[in-house]
Amino acid sequence: MAQPIDYHRSDAAVTLIKDVLEKLKHAFQTENDVLFLTSSGTGAMEGAVVNLLSRGDKVIVVRSGKFGERWNDICTAYGIEVIPIDVTWGDSVEPQTVEALLTKHPDVKAVFATLCETSTGALHDIEALARLTRVRSIPLGC
Repeated sequence: MAQPIDYHRSDAAVTLIKDVLEKLKHAFQTENDVLFLTSSGTGAMEGAVVNLLSRGDKVIVVRSGKFGERWNDICTAYGIEVIPIDVTWGDSVEPQTVEALLTKHPDVKAVFATLCETSTGALHDIEALARLTRVRSIPLGC
């Protein structure tokens, strides 16, 4: 542990990052570029909101724990209108609830949910939610 830390802008670090990104393509079963962010998960969440939406857009946010609340707070901070689905902490959202709101609000631009709310242990059926959003060409942030 007495060794100096690697400098993140060195040639060795650049080589390592390129290697990791190439291997991530295999892990995610894609030939497309893989992007990684040098931020916390919250930074990634904020990046999704600001790159997908504009002030005044409307979204559905599943709030079933701290991450759901964070999606809500980030959207609100950027002037995005939030249609909340409040789920009892520890429970999972019913896809039919999301579907009903998508039908009621056809102008929704995105649905934000978390695969697993680690604060509560709730696991949402992201595959079912993705199917609902694909039919309408709406991004699913998770």
